[in-house]
Amino acid sequence: YSTYRISAWIRTEDVVKVEGDDPGARLNLHARPEHTAALTGTRDWTRVEMTVQTGADDQLQLNCILGWFGRARGRA
Repeated sequence: YSTYRISAWIRTEDVVKVEGDDPGARLNLHARPEHTAALTGTRDWTRVEMTVQTGADDQLQLNCILGWFGRARGRA
């Protein structure tokens, strides 16, 4: 039952979504709705963050993704 702020820096190069609802480069929590903003295009280091309420969960899985299941193109 804690609150955390998770932040990271992401740099992108030519990131494009492959499918309409695919995000670009971002962080998300597995099987939970929390995620950072998705970055596309070419960007210098950009800080992203999200606030997480753990509730009764005693562990969380943080994913660094480039589109759903890696389907976006480019580098992050």
